[in-house]
Amino acid sequence: YAVPVKDLRAGEQIDFMCTIAANDDNSPKYWIFEYWDGGRWNAIESELREAKEDPAIKYSLYIKKFDSSHYTTYAQSFILNEPITKGVVKVRLRLLSKGDGRIRIPDATGYEGMWMVRYKDAPAVTDTKKILFIGNSFTYFFGTPFMFKEIARSEGHQVDAVISVKGGQEFSEHLQRERSLEAICRGGFDYAFLQDTSPNAAIYADKGTKYILSESRKINELTLQHSPNCQIVYEHTWACPYGNYRGYGSYERLDYLLEQGSKMLAEQLGGVVVSPIGIGFKMAREQNINLLYRDNRHQNSAGAYMKACINYLFIYKTRFTSTVSDCGLDRDLAKRIRAIAEEVVFGKE
Repeated sequence: YAVPVKDLRAGEQIDFMCTIAANDDNSPKYWIFEYWDGGRWNAIESELREAKEDPAIKYSLYIKKFDSSHYTTYAQSFILNEPITKGVVKVRLRLLSKGDGRIRIPDATGYEGMWMVRYKDAPAVTDTKKILFIGNSFTYFFGTPFMFKEIARSEGHQVDAVISVKGGQEFSEHLQRERSLEAICRGGFDYAFLQDTSPNAAIYADKGTKYILSESRKINELTLQHSPNCQIVYEHTWACPYGNYRGYGSYERLDYLLEQGSKMLAEQLGGVVVSPIGIGFKMAREQNINLLYRDNRHQNSAGAYMKACINYLFIYKTRFTSTVSDCGLDRDLAKRIRAIAEEVVFGKE
C-alpha cells in the first residue's frame, strides 16, 4: 500500500489499520506487517508473535477461514526514521506461510478495509495503554476502535489496540470463538471494552434473564484471569427505532432499559464501569444530529465518532484539546459531537 505525501518529517508516527479475512481454507495463515524506511523493509520486531505450528515463524497477524466468517482486525503504529519529500509511505503485508487460497478485504457496509493515519502535528506520546475491544457490529461499524486509537494518538496517548469483532455476537458466542479467545488470552490489558449484543442490557433490565448475567461474569473472569489489573468497561449503547424499538415501542422506554440494564449488570458483577454512550446518542437526537446509519440501527460515521469520543473521555478523563482528530468528519459536525461527549462525561455523568 502506497500513500502519496508532499512532506513527512523524520520521527512522525503513522498508524496502519486493516480488516482482512481468508476466502477459503487454503488461504495462507501467517502474515507479517512491514514498512519501507531507510532503503529496506522493516518489521516491528518487538510485537511479533510466535506461531504454534512452527516457532520459526514470527508473525504480526494471522488470517483464517472460520465458519462464522470472523475477520482479522489489525492495528499497528510505526515511525519513519527518514523524511519523505514528494514521495510515498509504503507498507505491506507479507506472506509467511504457504497457501494458494485467496484473501479478501471486506466490502460489506460499515467495515473499514485499509486505513493509514499520519499524525503531523500531534503532541509527543505521554503514555501508552494496551486496550482490548471485544464486540459486534455496534463496535466495528465505521471503525470505532480505529477512531478511538486515532483520537487518543492525536491527543498524545499511544494505544496498543487488540480487536476481535463479529456481527451479532453475544458474550456467550465470543467465549466460543477462537479469535476472541486468542485476543483475551494475550493478557496484559489496561482496559477492556466488552460489548455484548446491544439489546441484552435492556432484556436484563426488563426480564432479569439469568444467562445474560452468567455469561457476562464468565467473560469478565476470563479477561481478569489474563489481565488481573484490567479495568473492564461495558458500553451503555443507544436506543434505535429498528424492530419497533427492539420491541419496546419507543425511544424513551428503550433508552431507560438500556441504561438501567447496563448499571444493574455492572453493580451485580462488581468492578465493572459503564461508558454512557447511549446518553450521548440521546442528546444528539435531541439536537437533531443523526448518528444512525440508514438501517436505523447501527451507528453511521458520526455515531462511530461519538462512541469513540465518549470512550476516550471516559478513559483519559481530560477534555479535548485543539489537536484532536476529526477522523474524517466535517469539522463543525465533529466539534458538535465532541461538545456533547464532554457534557455527557464531565457534566451529567
